Amino acid sequence: MTSRGTQRVAALPWMLCFLSVALTTRARADELSEKRTFETRRMEVEALVHTANEKKSGNAGLYLRAAEAYEGAHKTYCGHASQSAQFTPSEALCHELAFNAARTFESGHRRDLAIPMYRLIVGASATNRSPLAVKAAFSLGNAYQSLAIYDDAAQWLEHAVSLDPRNELAEGSLRDAFIFRLALGQVDAAFNDFRAYKTHFHKPQFLLVAKLTFAFAAVLVERENWERARTVLAGSMTDFDRWPFDLRIQAYDLMAQALSHGPRPNVKAALQANEKVVAIWPSMPGAAEAIARAWPNEPEDRQNRRLGSVLNAVGRSMFEIADHARATDVDSLTIPMHMVPAAITIAGHVPGTVTALMERKKRAIEHVETQFKKILELRPLAPPLWVVSANVTIAAMWGDLTDGLRRNPVPLMCKRNPGSCVAYRASIESLIRSQETQRVKPAMKECVSAISKYTMQVPHGRLCEKWLATHFKSEFHVIDEFVPAFREAVTWSKLEALAAEDYPK
Repeated sequence: MTSRGTQRVAALPWMLCFLSVALTTRARADELSEKRTFETRRMEVEALVHTANEKKSGNAGLYLRAAEAYEGAHKTYCGHASQSAQFTPSEALCHELAFNAARTFESGHRRDLAIPMYRLIVGASATNRSPLAVKAAFSLGNAYQSLAIYDDAAQWLEHAVSLDPRNELAEGSLRDAFIFRLALGQVDAAFNDFRAYKTHFHKPQFLLVAKLTFAFAAVLVERENWERARTVLAGSMTDFDRWPFDLRIQAYDLMAQALSHGPRPNVKAALQANEKVVAIWPSMPGAAEAIARAWPNEPEDRQNRRLGSVLNAVGRSMFEIADHARATDVDSLTIPMHMVPAAITIAGHVPGTVTALMERKKRAIEHVETQFKKILELRPLAPPLWVVSANVTIAAMWGDLTDGLRRNPVPLMCKRNPGSCVAYRASIESLIRSQETQRVKPAMKECVSAISKYTMQVPHGRLCEKWLATHFKSEFHVIDEFVPAFREAVTWSKLEALAAEDYPK
């Protein structure tokens, strides 16, 4: 090899080194140039946003221009196009670009375009707990809420709270997610939100927890989800006595309903819950004052609605207690007619055995009737639903006293001696007619009067009208309404729903 060739080979490493340094220097220069371009574009967009902020109206177009610029910068430097770029921002800077784009889209009233930018921040990792990721998650929930996409809104609000339960937005967001789940009928998800809310915010938000517990239980009872309603209320029973007066009474009322229904009803526990409601109920001035103290910032009409809900709950509990007494003390008494002891004649059976049993049952009915009539004495206004229901039940008890006697078969001795049946039937009918005139007819008239006064129907409500038209045909007649659908619209369940407490917002 010649000396000149040897010199060229020896100079090759130095040339490669020089070339590498030149290329690196050029790359750094390109990177710095792109970085300066990036910063310049960023300042221009910030200036555009500042200009839009200063304008009081007509600034939506400026916000959208700024948002599109932020979005374009993110695609250029952080997206797939960034592979050919010399300058690559840090992950935090890319998230900041996406967040600014989303916020600016929202300022331009395009939340639909803001959502993809928020998702770029939180979508990379489900466990991303950076401050911007948390903010983006809360913002996503609010954006979906504003677009009325409540399922997604609840999902993202729950995710945001899981990322940062101590965030100042966590309490309101979890409450909103619970309400959305409840409104969508997603009871299991709502129950999970409810438990999480109680875990994180029970102490600082005690009153709000009480309101949410009551609202959740009321919805579950309305949908006849008895087991879940028991679970929700049972978990808060130790707090009932600390709740405001009206919520406390209604909570025990809901517990009584949940216990008395479902595949495993607990009648004894339900009765105890109803008795608790009646025991809590004080005199009316005390109740009005208690509600005013518990809700001092509410207007008077709202406090009156709370008072009406309390009266409805007390009326229901009084009715259930009285109805339990009816089933136990009245329905258990029967007047046997099919057999007469040999020592007693047909003539002596009616004034003796039958009359004695009837008097015993009358005393039982009178005792239960006084319990039902306590509902009518509730003040300042007895709840219409339970006033009508009480009158119908009282009338049914008195009607069954005589109709049951008339339905009974004649004694066997009467069948063996048909001639004696004439006197027997006359004696029985005389006894029945006297009771129908003295007790049954007035009860049926009060029943019809109550139904007419409140223009509503309850189960078996027309029993009173039909009974009077059947037994006193010359005085009473069954009249069909010209517009029956109107009264049908105000039914048992619908009036009960109107009287119930509104759900907290």
